[in-house]
Order: sequence, then C-alpha cells, then structure tokens
Amino acid sequence: MPASVSWPRYLRMFGASVLSMFAGTDVIHQYYRPDLTIPETWRVEDRTAGQRRGCCC
Repeated sequence: MPASVSWPRYLRMFGASVLSMFAGTDVIHQYYRPDLTIPETWRVEDRTAGQRRGCCC
C-alpha cells in the first residue's frame, strides 16, 4: 500500500494524474502550435564553394 492508501485508490489517483498531465500538454501544444517543419539545408555545392573561397565554415 503506497502512501498509506489502498491499491485501487492509488491506481485511480495515478491514472487521473497521468490523464491530467496528458490533457495539459495537449492544451499547451494546441495553444502554442510549434512549427515542426524542417528548414531547408545547404546543398553540397554551396558548402564546397565556400571552402574554395577560403572560408573556414
């Protein structure tokens, strides 16, 4: 018996806390709407062209 409560009560409280956490993260995710697009990266030609000019990057 964790926390001096019965197992069924403990499991109900644990389930309610997990569901509450999932609901809260979903609300925050919907509110802020993160930008999940992948930015376009440099092409291989662009990287090698920078090295030919003496650029260290």
